Amino acid sequence: MLLRRHRKLPPIICIQRNAEKKVVTEEDLIKTNRDGLGNQVGTITNRITTMMEVQSRFEPDSREYKELDYRIACGQLFQQNTLDQLKGIIAKPMPKYWYNYKACEGDKFLQSICVEKKPYFMTYVYDDYKRKLDNYIREAEIDALSQYKTDLNVLLNQINHTKKEAKFLEYYHAKYPFGDSDCAMNRICHYIENQFVACVINLKKDSKFDYTFLKTGVEYSNEHKEQLINLENEFQQINQRIKGYVNYDVNSTKEDTIESKKQLRRYIRYEARQICPDKEERTEILLDLHYHNKCNSQFFWDCVGDNIVERLEKMTYGDF
Repeated sequence: MLLRRHRKLPPIICIQRNAEKKVVTEEDLIKTNRDGLGNQVGTITNRITTMMEVQSRFEPDSREYKELDYRIACGQLFQQNTLDQLKGIIAKPMPKYWYNYKACEGDKFLQSICVEKKPYFMTYVYDDYKRKLDNYIREAEIDALSQYKTDLNVLLNQINHTKKEAKFLEYYHAKYPFGDSDCAMNRICHYIENQFVACVINLKKDSKFDYTFLKTGVEYSNEHKEQLINLENEFQQINQRIKGYVNYDVNSTKEDTIESKKQLRRYIRYEARQICPDKEERTEILLDLHYHNKCNSQFFWDCVGDNIVERLEKMTYGDF
């Protein structure tokens, strides 16, 4: 599906602006690094991604589709402008009415292509987005049961509605907190969700899980085990510091948090490999730590997730 949606576009050449030439001091580097922590590159990137989700609602020859094409192309310029600000260059920001309904001042056309709502698939990227959606649906389910004595899904799927039901559904869709158009990534999410429905039901029925089928019987060093336990403790401490920084810095965005966690993931993977270079031994240790000692799940997947997937593939398809 992603390959079918791939589009070959001409390269974009953005206007380059030169900063004042100066001899860079240590203080300048410190200021630039500090200013860079709150930059909007991730936020702007997400807005551009959202434009692609909104664009999928329109026909390619429509005014809306072409205007969003233009805005998506401009997105690279606004990303560059954000980075140029770290050099002391005064750069033009993305127009507010591109992503804020109120800034559209009631203009129906501008509102139709405004990207205030994030795409549905981002609920799988940011935990707080997922919680926000779950809470919204939970409240709607309560309203549907109390007002119409029926399940929300039944109400959504039935063909004929009373005037009151139609009004309720109109409000439900209008206030839905995320864009759920028929874009490629949303379709992939819904397809995977549908495939996992039966799996989740079966797992809930039988919650016992014997992880030993993933083991290969490779013997491991207790010294390596202790070192990985210490690394997991370090992971927990750094993760807490990241959360503390996010709560302290009012300018910090969700994209900043994601980037910090990506850096932590790279560091943990590197250190785990330094401690235990043999991936099979490392996987055996982490399997025991995860299912016996209840070590952090994210730490487990960061260290040996690739090898777990590889083992499962071999079990399913054989050696390849």
